[in-house]
Amino acid sequence: MAQRMTKEWLKKRCKELDLYATPSLNEKLYLNFQGFSAIENLEEYTGLKSIFLEGNCLDSLDGLQECRDLKCLFVQQNSIQEISHIQTLVELSHLNVSSNRLTSLANLEGLDKLDTLLAANNRLSTVESLAHLRGCPSITVLDVQRNKIEDVEVLEVFRDMPKLSCLYLQGNPVVSKIRHYRKKMIAMLPELKYLDDRPVFENDRRCAEAFVEGGVEAEREERRKIRAEEDERQRKNFEYMKKVREEGWRKRRIAMGLDPNKKGDPAFDEMSSDSDLDASDVEIPEEPEELKSARQKLAAYSAREGEEEPPELTEERHRLAKTGTTIENVDWKKDSDDSSAGIQEVVAMEEPPLTDYCDADSVKHARGLMDLKAEESGGSRSNAPQQDRDRSSGPDFDLKIVGQQVVSVVYSGGEGDTTDEEEALFQSHPLDDEDFDLDAMD
Repeated sequence: MAQRMTKEWLKKRCKELDLYATPSLNEKLYLNFQGFSAIENLEEYTGLKSIFLEGNCLDSLDGLQECRDLKCLFVQQNSIQEISHIQTLVELSHLNVSSNRLTSLANLEGLDKLDTLLAANNRLSTVESLAHLRGCPSITVLDVQRNKIEDVEVLEVFRDMPKLSCLYLQGNPVVSKIRHYRKKMIAMLPELKYLDDRPVFENDRRCAEAFVEGGVEAEREERRKIRAEEDERQRKNFEYMKKVREEGWRKRRIAMGLDPNKKGDPAFDEMSSDSDLDASDVEIPEEPEELKSARQKLAAYSAREGEEEPPELTEERHRLAKTGTTIENVDWKKDSDDSSAGIQEVVAMEEPPLTDYCDADSVKHARGLMDLKAEESGGSRSNAPQQDRDRSSGPDFDLKIVGQQVVSVVYSGGEGDTTDEEEALFQSHPLDDEDFDLDAMD
């Protein structure tokens, strides 16, 4: 069952919205999206200026006759088939009947203050359905977009609306039937300031009127005139600002007791002109020798492909080439698959011998720790060559030290024999200072 607009409901609605309990004191009334099928019991609301009735089930505007001071009426998104019963609303200036079932814009005569009419998304299709707009010369904003208007004669109706300044006509079949639609509409409606999706500027109007009168060539000529006028306007602005600046300089010279007829800013009188500058007065810092040496070494190799290099490096490479120096061609590209090989190569680099930074006692202590660790793990160094195990002149293993701890020891066999590598971790065997002298390291 549809909601009824009863007096009790209206008073309850006013209370919910913190409006006046006395109906005639309310200037706004919000009755939107309530499911009303008819407008009722508004006779006491004589002071209304705006009423919101969108989103209901209304099929007629009957019931608004006593709201004579109404200025804004919002009845979009209903089922209204014709505009009626609003001839008494002589103060109405804004009417929104969009998204209804209107087939004609009749019965608008007598609304002399109607300024804005929104009738988009309806069923308007013929010239006759819009012809009644001639009886509303006060309309400045008209929205009839997304209807079914097809007849190009509808343009004559718009021409007879003397104050029409904003028109929304897009979404109608007639738009695609008018060649050079925008230019013709602008030229035909002298008061138009906004058409469909963008405004109409004065230069747009001049170009459109020139096109209608003389075609493309006339429009091009008009655009040249517009550019020339714009250049002249900017030149005049520049000249004016120049005079203002010179007048300020003249007044400043008078205040400083200087010659007022001299040109330029007096603050720059004592400064040297550009012609007085000597190149010898400018100090250019000399490049460090390290930078020169590094650039010369890098210039002996070819440039990296696809990378920009400093111009000084390129000049240095050209200089070396002129002197007969051979520029080595280097392939700077590195295959991602070679990354692991690079790591292995770094790992395989030979470390300096332990005797270079350890004394003999430290080496003997480390070898003893390695033997102890091998026995605990069930291994043995008995398979190592005897001559390597007994020698005292140098170590037969690699020793890695972190802080005061021996982290790893790797034994290597003697020359000419097969190599047997053993690694032992000494995390729980810190070295004492008396056993391993770290200060003896280089």
